Amino acid sequence: MSQCASGAGRFVLIPHVFTDRDADGDRSVILRPHQLTGTGALTGHAWLTSITPVGGWDAPTKLVRKNRKIQFDDADLLVGGAATAVHLPAQGLTAFPGAFSGAAPFVWEDAPPLTSLGQEVDLAWTCGELDEDQEISTVLGFSFTLAELGCATTAPQRFTVRPRPMVNPTTLELEPYGQLGWRRTVSLTPSGAGYAFDAHVEKLVLKGRVEAWTSSAMTISLEEATWDGAAMCTPGTYFVGPE
Repeated sequence: MSQCASGAGRFVLIPHVFTDRDADGDRSVILRPHQLTGTGALTGHAWLTSITPVGGWDAPTKLVRKNRKIQFDDADLLVGGAATAVHLPAQGLTAFPGAFSGAAPFVWEDAPPLTSLGQEVDLAWTCGELDEDQEISTVLGFSFTLAELGCATTAPQRFTVRPRPMVNPTTLELEPYGQLGWRRTVSLTPSGAGYAFDAHVEKLVLKGRVEAWTSSAMTISLEEATWDGAAMCTPGTYFVGPE
């Protein structure tokens, strides 16, 4: 089970969902933070206390309030306006604990295509009591950083994988550590003594095989990990521990 740890650090906002309902070429983008440096563990059970863009915002940026669902109208604008999300000022925002969860999505509304999707932001957060609607997983998961899978990065961002079901699994769930709302599901197929996966998520490609797992460790054979065709990680066999 993931554990929130108060901290602060630099993040890059990763595009998660694109929408262009009016087909005008401009898209609304839902983004999530990926930790590059810093301390602590930003989970969905954290409360953001400070949001500061690095070098300004690449596009007008909104942050979704707690307990609000994201919907876009036919003009690619957020349904609910200010009741759904807060427009972030150019200098950023200081927030009271309880206003924005650590899983709060960032949104660009009806923005023109950008040549670079590398928006960086400094975040600080604290941990506190959970709201009754905040989800927590009791399903066994295994946690790792990309460096622990042979990737050329020192980013402290952790991820969790969960085979489902635990016996004869058909899918592998992948999520940023403690961020169940950002979960992706990858199909598994029997391969030798393990289960093969071939995941394509936007520009990310992950291919490999889950060889084995117990309550204390998972063995992953990584065959390919690329972003936009560029290799990120060294193929090989890796062992990851429980969440």
